[in-house]
Amino acid sequence: MMRILVWLSILSFVLFVVSCGYQTPPVPYTAAEASLPEISFEQPVFKGKWLQLVWNEVPARSFVISVFRYDSACHQCEQKALDRIEIDYEDHGVILKAEQDMMVSGGIRYHDMGNSHLMLIDKSYVSGWSEMGYVYLTIAYRDEDGVLSQPSSPIRPIVPAEIALPEVSIDKKHHDGQSDIISITLTWRPTTESIIHEIRSNGVRTERTNVFGLNLYKPGGILRSQQDIKINSRPLKSGKIMLTVGNEDVLATHVDRFGNESEKILINTSTGKDEVYLGR
Repeated sequence: MMRILVWLSILSFVLFVVSCGYQTPPVPYTAAEASLPEISFEQPVFKGKWLQLVWNEVPARSFVISVFRYDSACHQCEQKALDRIEIDYEDHGVILKAEQDMMVSGGIRYHDMGNSHLMLIDKSYVSGWSEMGYVYLTIAYRDEDGVLSQPSSPIRPIVPAEIALPEVSIDKKHHDGQSDIISITLTWRPTTESIIHEIRSNGVRTERTNVFGLNLYKPGGILRSQQDIKINSRPLKSGKIMLTVGNEDVLATHVDRFGNESEKILINTSTGKDEVYLGR
């Protein structure tokens, strides 16, 4: 009887390992890998149609971005990579490589910002990941000696609901007549993002309305690497603001409470009209 119980225990363990897919214990990192500086991220957000990822400067020759699907039924299982993106530095610039054709045909953009790194991934591609369940990504890098770092902490991109475009107009414009400096007063209609229902300790039901904030930018330049310059430090909520600008236009976006932004609109300071900003 005891022999039967022992064999049943062994068989149960073997079946678990085979079904789980976890076949070998994890290989520990070498001293060289463990000594490399870690990658740290800002909170990932969507900027219009792009998922924006920003991470710190590290001594990298190339970056490796891996996309995984998490299997909640088996915490021990080795997670299967759905996609892999590589950013390699070459003498003539940056080379992007990916499993999907769309990634190298405009679905991904990368910018070396000097003291940080910026990667933009097309929203439609991220939506495809989300349809596969709980998906996350990590970033690792190779140093000049080709040593691969430990991966970053996992990041789970969550595609937000559609964010409406803001409706902004120039209410007043003042020109001193002697220079290109003008003052404009922008007005917009606050748009509801969500309605939150709460029950207080005394049993009274309350309703609170959250509105989208407004972010304003100055166009950064004609090149994609020249990022638009944010004007306000925090999302605007009041519906009116006065700005002093030169002979240049202003960009505006709606922003939700998580930091995700709508597409940008361009406010023409000459005509006072707004239009969808197509970017660079």
